[in-house]
Amino acid sequence: MQIPTTFGPFAEANDDSVEKAYIHIRIQQRNGKKSLTTVQGLKKEFSFEKVLKDLKKEFCCNGTIALCRTKSSAR
Repeated sequence: MQIPTTFGPFAEANDDSVEKAYIHIRIQQRNGKKSLTTVQGLKKEFSFEKVLKDLKKEFCCNGTIALCRTKSSAR
C-alpha cells in the first residue's frame, strides 16, 4: 500500500534528470473571470521580450518576465 504524497505542480519542471524538451503552460484561476498564465521551459535561444510582445499583441493582455531565483532561466 502506498501513502499518497503532496502534489507539486512544478516538481517535474524543476527536476534536473528530466530532459527539458517540453514547454509547460499553466493556467491558474483567480477571482471571478481573472486568471494567471505561467509559461515555463522556453529555451534561452528565444528572446523572451519578443515572445512576450507577440503574446501581448495576439491575446490583448498584459504580461511580465520573471526570472527564477535558483536558475538564470525565465519563468
